[in-house]
Amino acid sequence: MLPHSICSLVAPETACVQHKANTPEVGCTLRSLSHNLALLPGRGVVETEWRMSPAPGPQVPKLGRQIENRPFNVMLIPFPYVIHGESFGVSRQPEVGADGYFCVQQTWLFGQDHTVSAIELAQFVIDLLTSARKNFSSIDAIVFPEASLTPSLINDLAVIIARFDHSLEFVIGGVLDNYSKTNEACVIVLDGGEVVDTYAQRKHHRWKLDEAQITNYHLGHALHPKNQYWEDIDLWGRKVHFSVSKGDAVITALVCEDLARADPVMPALASIGPNLIFALLMDGPQLIGRWSSRHATSLADDPGAAILTFTCLGMVLRSKAPGKPLPGSSGRRCIALWRQPGGDAHEIDLPPGAHAMVLSLSPFHKTQVALDLREDGCVAQRYTVSSAQAISAHTTPPWLEIL
Repeated sequence: MLPHSICSLVAPETACVQHKANTPEVGCTLRSLSHNLALLPGRGVVETEWRMSPAPGPQVPKLGRQIENRPFNVMLIPFPYVIHGESFGVSRQPEVGADGYFCVQQTWLFGQDHTVSAIELAQFVIDLLTSARKNFSSIDAIVFPEASLTPSLINDLAVIIARFDHSLEFVIGGVLDNYSKTNEACVIVLDGGEVVDTYAQRKHHRWKLDEAQITNYHLGHALHPKNQYWEDIDLWGRKVHFSVSKGDAVITALVCEDLARADPVMPALASIGPNLIFALLMDGPQLIGRWSSRHATSLADDPGAAILTFTCLGMVLRSKAPGKPLPGSSGRRCIALWRQPGGDAHEIDLPPGAHAMVLSLSPFHKTQVALDLREDGCVAQRYTVSSAQAISAHTTPPWLEIL
C-alpha cells in the first residue's frame, strides 16, 4: 500500500496508517495514544507521503546515547524585495451575488526590460552563500516565500547552486504558474551536489482579499475595496509530503492559507506530527500578534512542531494603512516568525541593506509520554533557534530591485 499506507490489511481508500514523529501531549485524542503510528482517513480525503533522505543520518538516540548537536542552518531569502501594484489584477470581475477573482503576476521576474534567468538568480544566491560561510560552516536549506519563483526557475536554480555547495540538502520555495493556475510549495532534495528528489505540494485553500487587506496592501487601484476577491488557482489533489533530513528532522511545507484552515489537511498533519514546518507566505510583517502567529501556536501545542512563518520583503513594505508608518517601530522589516513548543516565539527582522537571514536551528531530544503514560525513550526530536544573522550579497544585481 506504499506510499499511501504501511498497512496491508485495509485498502488506503478506507483508512491509512503512517509513521509519526511527534506524540501530542495536550488533550485526550487518539493521536495521544501512539508514539510511532498514525491513523489517517482514506487517501480520497487527503494523501500523505513520506520522502526519505537518500543518505539518512544516525537513528534517533536511545537512552544514554550521544546526541548529535550540529545545528540545521536555514537561509531565508525574502525575495521579491519589492512588489509593485501592477503585480495584482482582476481575473474575473465580481457579479451580483458572486465574488470576483484576482491573480498575481510575477513582475519581479518578468519585467518590461528584463527577465530574470536561473543563472542570474543562482549567481545572487551563490554570493549570499559565500557571505554566509564567514559565520557558518554549512547551509543545510535555502527557503523562498510563497509565489516568489516559477517551477522551472527553482528547479534550474537548485541544479546550479547544488554544484557550488555540496552541503546543501534542501531548496524550498513557493512557486506560481498562472498557466496551470497552481500555487505550490516546491521541495528539492539535494545530496552531494546532485538533485535526488523533487516534489510540489499544492496550496489547499484560496486566499481571499477583503476590504481591510485591499486597503492595507494599497491595491485599490486594481481591486475595488467594497468587493471581495478570491485567489484564482485550482484546488485539487490535496496531498501532504514529509521529508526526513540527514539529521532526522521531519520537514513539511505549507502555503499561506493552509496554515489557517483546519480541514482537510490539518488533522493529518497533527497526526503525523512533523517536528519542523515551513509556512511560505505572501503576507505582511510576521509579528507575534498577527494571524500567522496564532495558528502557528496551535501547531506548536499539538502536535508539538516548531514552525517558521516566512514572507517576502515586498509584501512587508506594502503592508501599512494609508499614510501610516510600517507596523511596529519605525522601519521594521519583520519577514519571519519562529514559534516552538513551550510558547517561545522570535520575530525575525531583516536589517536595511541585508538580503537574507540565516537561522541556526539546534536539535535536542525530549521524552514524550503517551496518554496511557508510556514513555518513548527520549527519541522525540525538537528544535530551538540559537542564532539569527543577517547576510548581504557582495554586489547587488542590476535586475534586483530592493528598498
